[in-house]
Amino acid sequence: MKNSFSRAFNVIKVSAPLLLNKGTGINDNLNGIERTVSFQASDINNSQIEVVQSLAKWKRIALARYGIIKF
Repeated sequence: MKNSFSRAFNVIKVSAPLLLNKGTGINDNLNGIERTVSFQASDINNSQIEVVQSLAKWKRIALARYGIIKF
């Protein structure tokens, strides 16, 4: 049923990230007042990780990656 629905409506499943590496430019900084929630990830070469604040910017990047919109 899932495949027939996908074909009928021409949709694909895309998963959104919950965490991002700091400095990727993908995390939306909201209005500039709120601070992003971040933490040190010792298992990933002591990388600074941020919790995704808003998926607005990520959605635009994903839509462009899949060729749905162009920038």
